[in-house]
Amino acid sequence: MNINETMDKRAALEVSVTKLNEAILANSAHEVIEKQMLAIAEDVKTLNKSLVTDEFMTLRDSDKPMYNAIYKLEVPVVRVKETDEKWIVEEGTKVIDLVALERFCKPADIANKPGWSYRAENVARLMAARATKDIGGDYKDLLNNYRLTKKADRTQEACPISNSQLTKLLQDFVDMILFEDNGHGLNAYKVTSQDVAFILYTACKPGKAPKTVTMPQAKTIINLTTQVINRIITGDSYKSLYRRNED
Repeated sequence: MNINETMDKRAALEVSVTKLNEAILANSAHEVIEKQMLAIAEDVKTLNKSLVTDEFMTLRDSDKPMYNAIYKLEVPVVRVKETDEKWIVEEGTKVIDLVALERFCKPADIANKPGWSYRAENVARLMAARATKDIGGDYKDLLNNYRLTKKADRTQEACPISNSQLTKLLQDFVDMILFEDNGHGLNAYKVTSQDVAFILYTACKPGKAPKTVTMPQAKTIINLTTQVINRIITGDSYKSLYRRNED
């Protein structure tokens, strides 16, 4: 993929959106508008794939692909949204997918240790157990029955959901992804209890049924851990979002 090809795909999307707006203004049949919406969805998918590929190529050719990817944190994407007047193309970003980047960079190994993405499953399991305990659920049942793939590491800790154990768990996971010796055999990228709290507070979401919470899976843990390592690298801090008095 190259920049010119990506620009051509962007232009194609703009044309598709223009056709949609024209069809709506002309009160075209529902089937016509529906067909154009499907075409736009395909154009968005194609363009976003091209945008990510361009970023991956740059990262693959850099001196430290994994470090640079995490430092960058986000890749560009586009979305098509409806406004009061018409449909428009909107610029956006998403957190970079380290698993996809690693696959793109093969046969080169860009992580510190192979198999790190499978370790994410057990991290998800133990974070979910802690969250389940905090809401009064049966966390021991979750530990025994949380589905893991055959390649995942199921660990047995004496106190698997304590703050200290979860901090150690997350540190071990980070060490597999990105490691720089601090001169004492330890990782310069050090996890804190705040990083664990960030994951615990953001990994879960409301379940479909009342009074239920959907627990995280490996993909979510990888996404959040990418943000954790970025915070450590940049020296940044987490922020809470809420409506302020002046809003």
